Amino acid sequence: MKRWIAWATGVALLVAPVAGAAPLAETVVDATFASKYMTDGFKIGGDNPVWQLGVGLNAIAGTGASLLAWTSLQQDRLNREYDEVDLIARYGHEFFSGKPLALATRVYFDYWFYPNRTATAGADGAPVEEPMKKGNKMGAGFSLPSLLPIAGSWLVPSYNLHYWTYWRRNQSDRYQGGAHHEFLMEYYHELPKLIPGVVSHYVGLAGSLNYHDGAFGVTPGLSHTTARLSTAVYAMGIWLSASVNQQWSHQPTVDPTDEFWSTISLSKQF
Repeated sequence: MKRWIAWATGVALLVAPVAGAAPLAETVVDATFASKYMTDGFKIGGDNPVWQLGVGLNAIAGTGASLLAWTSLQQDRLNREYDEVDLIARYGHEFFSGKPLALATRVYFDYWFYPNRTATAGADGAPVEEPMKKGNKMGAGFSLPSLLPIAGSWLVPSYNLHYWTYWRRNQSDRYQGGAHHEFLMEYYHELPKLIPGVVSHYVGLAGSLNYHDGAFGVTPGLSHTTARLSTAVYAMGIWLSASVNQQWSHQPTVDPTDEFWSTISLSKQF
């Protein structure tokens, strides 16, 4: 736990002076509890709950640039080898905003690592600490946010490309770079504000079709489909959101079983 206090302190010291030097930036903090950690079709750390904490800067200098420091912490500390830290730079821009052919684009670069190394028995029986798992993940995508109006809102189609590079330590390492292609449809609808003080309240539906082409040594092919039901309320300057999620797994080397998980989040901008 002391290690994570040190990480949090370091992130705070990093973000604070940047925020002070860029008054147009929004400082964002987020805390999420998830019943399990699912990402890109992979289940990280088994069926164990996680805390996912993030702090970052949005709209840096009035642009679409943002920075984020994020971590996923296994609630069961016996499972801490699956703790993850990500340092992410992102940029987004919408072309033809407000028009039917509006095009929202985005790119990101992510440096990720698992700080808690595991140990295995060497030839002499003594424990040998494995190298730290780390790598880079890059991505780009686009959405058509105003193309398909429906029931007072929009059905939003998107395509996202995620590409990994893995920092190899030896020739026996089976991990390799590769891409995940995501075809996503989303619909969000504003709900009546029935409680005083509520600024926004919406419900959303989303579904995706996903293809992996070999990252981390998986067999290329249609890997999984997902469905998500979510809702969020904005009041007193805080977003409270929750979701339930279902994944149907088609490629056993990505995930051999179907998955169901839920999340609840608090997010605050300053």
